[in-house]
Amino acid sequence: MFRKKKLSALKTLLLIVFAWFSHRADATHIRAADLYGKRISSSTYEFTLTIYTKTASNATGVAVLYPTSVFFSDGDTLNLDGSTNDPEVITVNEVQIRPQVYKNTIVFRHTFSGTGWKTVTYLDENRNADIKNIAGSSFVPFQIELGFLLFPSDVNNNTTPILSYDPIDDAAVGETYFHNPGAYDPDGDSISFSLSVPRGPGGELLNKVNSFDGLSSNETAYMDPNRVGSGPSVPTTFSLDPIRGDLVWDYPVEEGEYNIAFLVDEWRNGVRLSRTRRDMQIFVRDSENDRPILYIPKDTCVAATKELNSLIAAKDPDEIDVSLTNFGQVFEINNPASFTLINGLPDDTAAGVFQWTPDCNQIQTQPYQAQFRASDTYPLDVSLTTIETWLVYVNGPAPENLTASVNSSNNIALTWDSYDCTNASVISIYRAECDTSAINRTACTSGVPAAWGFMKIGEVDASQTFFLDNNGGNPFNTGIQYHYLIVTEFPLPKGGESYASNVASAELGSEIPVITQASVINTDTNNGTIELHITAPTAIDGGAYPPPYTYEIFREEGFVEPTFPATPTYTYSQSTLKDTTYIDTNINTEDTNYTYSLKFYSDGNLVGTFGKSTSTWLQALQNIGSITIGWSKEAPWFYVDSLYHVIWADTSGVLEIIDSVPGNQSNYTLSGLTAYDTVCFWVETKGVFCSQFLEGISINNTQELCTYALDSIPPCAPDVSLSILDCAFFDPNQPLENILSWQLPVDCDSFDLAGFKIYARRVQESGFSLLATLQDPEARSFTHDNIDTRTYCYRVAAFDLSANESLNNEITCSDNCEYFELPNVFTPNNDDINETFVPFPVPRAVKSLDLQIYNRWGKLVYSASNTSTLEWDGRASDGSVLSSGTYYYVVEVIFDKLNPEDRLKEYKGWIQLVRE
Repeated sequence: MFRKKKLSALKTLLLIVFAWFSHRADATHIRAADLYGKRISSSTYEFTLTIYTKTASNATGVAVLYPTSVFFSDGDTLNLDGSTNDPEVITVNEVQIRPQVYKNTIVFRHTFSGTGWKTVTYLDENRNADIKNIAGSSFVPFQIELGFLLFPSDVNNNTTPILSYDPIDDAAVGETYFHNPGAYDPDGDSISFSLSVPRGPGGELLNKVNSFDGLSSNETAYMDPNRVGSGPSVPTTFSLDPIRGDLVWDYPVEEGEYNIAFLVDEWRNGVRLSRTRRDMQIFVRDSENDRPILYIPKDTCVAATKELNSLIAAKDPDEIDVSLTNFGQVFEINNPASFTLINGLPDDTAAGVFQWTPDCNQIQTQPYQAQFRASDTYPLDVSLTTIETWLVYVNGPAPENLTASVNSSNNIALTWDSYDCTNASVISIYRAECDTSAINRTACTSGVPAAWGFMKIGEVDASQTFFLDNNGGNPFNTGIQYHYLIVTEFPLPKGGESYASNVASAELGSEIPVITQASVINTDTNNGTIELHITAPTAIDGGAYPPPYTYEIFREEGFVEPTFPATPTYTYSQSTLKDTTYIDTNINTEDTNYTYSLKFYSDGNLVGTFGKSTSTWLQALQNIGSITIGWSKEAPWFYVDSLYHVIWADTSGVLEIIDSVPGNQSNYTLSGLTAYDTVCFWVETKGVFCSQFLEGISINNTQELCTYALDSIPPCAPDVSLSILDCAFFDPNQPLENILSWQLPVDCDSFDLAGFKIYARRVQESGFSLLATLQDPEARSFTHDNIDTRTYCYRVAAFDLSANESLNNEITCSDNCEYFELPNVFTPNNDDINETFVPFPVPRAVKSLDLQIYNRWGKLVYSASNTSTLEWDGRASDGSVLSSGTYYYVVEVIFDKLNPEDRLKEYKGWIQLVRE
C-alpha cells in the first residue's frame, strides 16, 4: 500500500542509502522516469510521476513491481509498494508502449510545511542491467528529483515545466541521433536546458569517467555516451541546446542501452523557480538505415488573433515509408494548434499543414515550442527518427488608429482605438523628434526597440484611449515635428508586448518665429560673434495677431533648458513679418557654446515662445599620433546622409578644407601626426528641418578649436628629498609637517612637462594614494601639513601634456621625533593642581602604552594596558585611595616610528604621591 510517514532529513538520507543496499540484486527494472508538479492551493501541489520499467506489474492497476519511494524535503515520504489506498494518491495507470517497456503513471498530492525551496525525490533501488555507459548498472540506484520555489503566496499557482515526449528513444549506429523532451511551461515562464549526470547511491551524481578500464562491476561510474565503443579516434559529439532543448549525439558507435540525464530550469525575472531532472534511456542498434529528412519553417512570430499557416514536410532518403507526427507545448495548451496531414503523397514523403490562431491569453515573452518527428519504417531493422523544434512567438496586435493633435494649451493630445485584448496591463507611450527613418518593422519586432530612437514618456492603463503630452510642463520646441508610437504590455508571469502602433505626428508653432541658424562667425574669449537667423511665422493670422511684432532674444551659456531671464539679450520690432538676422557680439565663443530662445509678441501681447537653438560645439579627443574631433547641437535641424559636413583645419598656418563626412557622422579623426603637432579645426555643419513649415538647409559653423597630438613617452623622473628634522631642536608646540623637494636631472628634456603628482602612504600601509596634483611644471617643493604624524612615505611623479607619468619607484620616508618624560611627584589632594601622574611636557609620537604601578613592597597596585594616554589619579585598580608615599612605575611605550626596532621603549622610575 501507499504509506505516508514523517521523517527527519537524516532519516530520509539513511532510508535512501538503506534502500540501495537492502533489496535483491535481481530487481533490475528502472529505465527512465519523469516528474512535474502543479500548485493547486497555497501549500499543496499535485505531482505526476511517470516511471518506465523493463518488467510489467504483478497485479492489475499496480504501478510498479518493486518497492520504491517518494521523499519530500519537509520529511514526509510515500512508499510505493503495490496498493492504491493512500489518501494522497489520485490515480495509478500502467501501459506497455513497446516490447519490454512499461509506462507507469502515478498522480499524487502533498501539502508542504513552510515556504522556500522544496524538493520531491523519486528513488528506486536498481536500474536495469547492462546499461552501456553506467558501470554495474543493475547495482546502481535510480533517482530523479524536482525542486521548486514555494512562495508565501502565488496568485497564478505556478506549474513546473512539462516534458511532453517520452524519455525512451531509439538511435542507430553511425547515424546522428536527435531528441527533444518537448518541454514547455504552462505559465509562460522561460526554461533552459543543461546536461547533467545520472544519480546513484545516496542521491550523489555518478562518478564521471572516460573509460571503464579497471573498474569492477560495482563501481558507480558514468561515461558520456559518445565515449563508448571503438569509434573514431576523436570522440563523437554529444550536446544539448540550452534554449531549444535539442539533444544531438553525432553519432553512436556501439549497440546497447544508454542512460543520460539533463536538467530543465524554469526562470521568472532572473529567479530560478524550479529544476526538473530527466533521466532517460536510449536504445542503440546497428542499422543500414538512413534517417529521414525533416523540413520545418524558420522560427517566426505572429500577432494574437491572426492565423499562422505553415507547411511541414519529411522525406526518406532510402525511399521507404515515412511518418510525420507532432508534439510539444503548442499542441497541449488551451486553444491548441492543429496539424493536418496531407493525403495522397508517395510513401517516402509526408507533409502536413500547421494552423494556429493564438488568442490574447496566449501572448507571452517566451516562445511556444512545436516539435515535429519524422520516423521511417525500415523492415527488419531500426526505424530512425528526426526531430526538429520550431519556435513561435506570440505578440499582441498593434494598437490601431493612433492620432496626434495640438490642443489650445499647446500640448499634444493622443487618441487611439480601444484595445481588443482585455488582458493587457498598460499602454506605453513613446516619442521621438524629427527623424523616424530608423523604424524597421519585422514580423518579430515587438515593442519599440531602442535603435528606433524613441523614448518612453509615459503609460496609461490598457483600458484607456487618451494621453496628453505636456512635455513635463516645459514648452514644446517650435519648428520640430514630434512623432509618437504606442505599445501594449502584458502582465507577468507571461509578460509580452504588442507590435508598435502606426506613427502619429504633430507640430507646434506655425505662428511662432524659429531660430533656424546659430553659427559661430568669430572665435575669441572676449570678441567672439555668433550669427542668428530668425525665420518669421509662416501661418499667422494677421487679423488675430496684429502688428507691431516684437521679438525678445535670450542667450544662456552651454546646453541648457531656457529659463528666459528677466532681461532679454536683444529686442527688436517689425510692422511686417519677415526673416531677420542678428549678430551676437562681444561674447566668449572659445570656452563655451550658447543656447538661444525667444519670446514673440503681437501688439504687446505674448503669442508664444521658441524653445531653443544652440550654437554647435566642437570638442577634441587627443590621441597618440592623431586627433579626433566631435560636434554636437540641440536645434530644430537634423543631420542627413545626403548632406556633408565640411572639415576645416590649420596644419601649416592656413585654414583649409581637408575633408568632409556624411551628415550622419558627427566626428572625424586626423591621423599621421607626430607628438605635439598642433592643429586648429572648425567644422561647417549642414542640417535640414523636420518641420512641415520650414524649408532649406541650415549651415552652422562650430567655434575654432586648437589642440595637439599626444605622445607615449613619460617625462624624466625627479630626484626627491625630504627636509631633515633635528630632533634635538624639535619644538613640540609647532604643527607637524613634511616638506618635500625635488629636482629634474640636468640632461632632462622637459619641454612638454605639465606638472607633478604627489603620492603618499602611512609607513605601516602598503599602497600609495594620490595626495596632490601640481599643475605647475616649475614647482619644486610641496608641504604636507595638517598631519598628526610625520611617518609618511612619498613618491613624486612628473607628468606631461599627454598625461604620461614618470616611471619613478623611488620612495622617500620621514620619521617622528618621539618624546616621553615623566615627573617624580604629584599631589592628588583636590586642589586642582598637579592632581594626576601624567607625562610632562606633552609626549609626542606615542601610539599606545602599558602602565604598571607598584608599592614599596613590590605589590602591583594599579595597571592600565593598551591605552593612548597615561593619567593616574593615585587610586588602586579597585578604586581605593592609596596613601602618600613612594611608588614605582614601569611604562612600555609604542612609538609611531619609521623603523620597527625604534617603536618599543620601556621606562622605569619612582613617583612620590603626596596628599597633604
